[in-house]
Amino acid sequence: HGWSVPWEPFPQDVPWLNDLAGSVSNYLVSPALGNWQVVAYKWLTNSFTYLPDSAAEHGAKEGANAGRDIVNQGWSHVHLIGHSAGAAFIQGAADMIKALNGSIVVHETFLDPYLQVGYPGRSAYGTNADWADCYFAHDFQTDDLGSLIFQPSLTEGRLSNAYNVNVTQLDLSAWSIPAYC
Repeated sequence: HGWSVPWEPFPQDVPWLNDLAGSVSNYLVSPALGNWQVVAYKWLTNSFTYLPDSAAEHGAKEGANAGRDIVNQGWSHVHLIGHSAGAAFIQGAADMIKALNGSIVVHETFLDPYLQVGYPGRSAYGTNADWADCYFAHDFQTDDLGSLIFQPSLTEGRLSNAYNVNVTQLDLSAWSIPAYC
């Protein structure tokens, strides 16, 4: 998951994360692929900050700890999925996994990754992965005034070390604003 805004009540859970993990688990169980473990890692306390960059920094540290745990569990293939500031979490995990055991195959999936101010995530995310993919959509809330300063959104755009897919047009609730050209 990503950054939790501190001006809203502290989140007790991340329901969509539970739904995602449940869906992936059910998908793997139905064809009898029982050699997978699906875990929704929740780092709510450290994602609850005033600045999204702080949440990303905390996420990277949490991810490194999770990476150590994954290596200790003896997995040969790991697929990490991160949303928003969770991208820093999965990158921290991938970095630690590869540092401790370079033979573990790591697949990273980034969902609207939070790139951080200055966009360091654009070149960092996906490094140390054997395969990385990124799915992003235009998001006005994190646009970083992109239309005025010609910079991409902080949760939008291609990563240097991933296969990238723009899924903006797949959002059925999105609406277009016609403009005179």
